[in-house]
Amino acid sequence: YSINAEVRFMDRWNIIGRYDNFDLDSGVEKERTIAGIAYKYNNYVEFIANYLGEDISGKTETDAIMLTAEVNW
Repeated sequence: YSINAEVRFMDRWNIIGRYDNFDLDSGVEKERTIAGIAYKYNNYVEFIANYLGEDISGKTETDAIMLTAEVNW
């Protein structure tokens, strides 16, 4: 299953979150958490900072921080 949420506030700011939990065909359980904040600079540019955490069957953990810029033209 997967749960997503986005909260928009102060006209240009968004808080985003997502939680995934699924079983792979090999019997491995995987959990993923994503949380972040986005700032809409103008109609064409948005900056996003995310945290990504993964846990695979309680044995392997991964943490990452991502900074991205989305440009639309």
